[in-house]
Amino acid sequence: MSDQNSKSEAKHMLHVLSSPLWIALLFVLPLLATTHFAVAETTGTGTVETGKAKVAKSKADKAKAAKAKAAKAKAAKASSDKAKNDKARSAAAKADKVKAGNAMTGSVDFEHIKTGFVLSGAHAQVRCETCHIKGMFKGTPRDCAGCHMQGSRMGAMAKPARHVPTSAPCDSCHRSSGWTPASFSHAGVGPGSCITCHNGSMASSKPGGHIVTADACDKCHRTTAWIPAGYNHIGVVPGTCASCHNGTMATGKPNGHVATIDSCDGCHSTSAWFPAKYNHVGVVPGTCANCHNGTSALGKTSNHVPTTGVNTWLSCDSCHKSTTSFANARLHGSVVVTKGTCTQCHERGNPYGVKGRPSDHTAGSSKGAPNSCDNSGCHSTKGF
Repeated sequence: MSDQNSKSEAKHMLHVLSSPLWIALLFVLPLLATTHFAVAETTGTGTVETGKAKVAKSKADKAKAAKAKAAKAKAAKASSDKAKNDKARSAAAKADKVKAGNAMTGSVDFEHIKTGFVLSGAHAQVRCETCHIKGMFKGTPRDCAGCHMQGSRMGAMAKPARHVPTSAPCDSCHRSSGWTPASFSHAGVGPGSCITCHNGSMASSKPGGHIVTADACDKCHRTTAWIPAGYNHIGVVPGTCASCHNGTMATGKPNGHVATIDSCDGCHSTSAWFPAKYNHVGVVPGTCANCHNGTSALGKTSNHVPTTGVNTWLSCDSCHKSTTSFANARLHGSVVVTKGTCTQCHERGNPYGVKGRPSDHTAGSSKGAPNSCDNSGCHSTKGF
């Protein structure tokens, strides 16, 4: 039975193997295996290539980050270097300022101030060897005249021949910044001896348009300045003011002066131009405003009683009878005011400084004033 089964299975296996399907599988399977291994190899290669790309990208990113970090560090260093350079320049500038008051000996900074002679002004700009000839420091003069004298080995500018005669030290008048401007103490100068120096050569003297006088300078001028100057008019002949007061030698009449041919001393004193007096004698009545126009002479104030309209005919001397003062003028006591014109001045709130209509003088009241003050039958020009 067993042998028969074995034979049957072998016969069946032979039948299967000899079928066209199995023969086809024998050819297809190797192809599938080849394709599988090819795909597997390709997939593996792609995976490798992808890994390489990632590695390369990572390296590129690291290189880029390193480059950015280096650039940042470089910028920080440049900023730090700039700060250091600025600080160094600032320190050098301060050092230069210090050196302006010091002298340089070789390559060593020397604090010249410790010698007792400060290098200020023009002295700070000269070279060391200008004063220290051939490098000799000991015995260098410290006083001005030691260097600034004729024949000095330093060759410094000396006092010129036309200098004001004086034995005072240079620095009593001059400063180290320059010879001029210079100040001079006139203490001890004898009165009347100004011309000794103020002769136009040593020091300034009288200009060409100066008042003709033989008096000494200090009779009119002070030692602090030429002007303002005072003048003693004692001995000046009356009526000769214009000999000096001609606008050139001394102040003369201004353009707006009262038209007159009188001498200055007819109105003015020798102490000052103002206040001035005028003799109103020979002046034609009613012509006051020819001078009293506010320019040539004092004119009407802004709140003056009106002299226009019905009062146009009024002249200054109609009310102002004094030729020495405008005060205490009386209109009603001097002229006849046209009847019915009171309110031209005496209206309520007037600016003329005169009494005005009271607040209870209103129309319709018992003290109503429909007319002018003098038409009411209550008031007159002699008083309210």
